[in-house]
Amino acid sequence: MKLSEEIRKAIWQLSETPASVCYIEKHNGEGSKVEEIDGDYCHACATKKAGELDGECGGAYYHQVYEETMPENEQFSHCSECGCPLDAALIVNEFAEDSIQDVADELHDVKTFADINGYLAWRIEQLLGCNEEEACGLFPKQMNYIGRRLTNIYKKQKEG
Repeated sequence: MKLSEEIRKAIWQLSETPASVCYIEKHNGEGSKVEEIDGDYCHACATKKAGELDGECGGAYYHQVYEETMPENEQFSHCSECGCPLDAALIVNEFAEDSIQDVADELHDVKTFADINGYLAWRIEQLLGCNEEEACGLFPKQMNYIGRRLTNIYKKQKEG
């Protein structure tokens, strides 16, 4: 189900821009990678954590922050430290149906368009972006529900 441009614009305005996915690598004195620190982080938390880890190592190792270009987690992701949303784009795979169903489930409890929070709006925006046609073809039941629910909530707002 295709949504009107007006609804798409309203969703975009409600969405919060997620942070880039960052990770931390531990390096020895020669600059060689020793290990990758487990977790996905926003840049601020990754930088802070790298500094803490440097302090724990007493100068024997240093920790470098990198921005992820191909996140391992293809679902919607959160920072391991502060919980802010991270920009791990929805890639249609074995996890996509669960992510789309989560959005549909959350929309079921939304009473007004204004109740759509920034992260939910961002996830909806991801579905409506470049993946909408593919998601509609693979998951028509969920995508039709999401489209109808958004349209109904938006109409109520306009009437009220």
